[in-house]
Amino acid sequence: MPLAFSRGGWYPDDKWTGTVTTAPDDTIDGVLLDVYRFSRSSSLGLVSQGSTTVWIGKTDHYVHRYEVEDRGTSLGSAYVHHQRADFSAFDQPLAVELPQTFIDAGACKDAVTQPEAHDVKVTYPTDGPPRAAGRSTDVGAAVSIDGRVTDTWIIRSSGFAALDREAQRAIHSAAFTPGKVFCKTAAAEGGYGIAF
Repeated sequence: MPLAFSRGGWYPDDKWTGTVTTAPDDTIDGVLLDVYRFSRSSSLGLVSQGSTTVWIGKTDHYVHRYEVEDRGTSLGSAYVHHQRADFSAFDQPLAVELPQTFIDAGACKDAVTQPEAHDVKVTYPTDGPPRAAGRSTDVGAAVSIDGRVTDTWIIRSSGFAALDREAQRAIHSAAFTPGKVFCKTAAAEGGYGIAF
């Protein structure tokens, strides 16, 4: 038999009303449960209907599962919210096995290591501006898992197109040690300064 209920608390009682019903008995992890469903509706600036279902142990009186579902419209858009929490078997040993990827990641100091450039050979371009101290270009590079440069771009320009082109060419031609993600070799990006 449905029973009237009111949430109270955060919402005025007359805005949140509904019924509580008992569903057929259920079991989780061999525990016999009473199942209660609370239906509700609201008109607080939105149109919604929803339910909360709680699975409570017949003998231990613990909550073994809690589920909430809301459906409605807000500002003309429909929404559905569904959330379920299952609780562990009470008074039982708990064993947690971490996936190997988490164990491997925990041994790493850096989540991402950028590729390392070697043998960067820079030639001052013949069509470049007169040499002057302090001219440099910062180049970004995408480096594949096998150390090949697959793309370059200018991060900070020297202000001279000829110098920027040479900086990109030098990085594109350089040898690279690939980057790493959680200690595993991976395609990655890095930034490199080229001084002229």
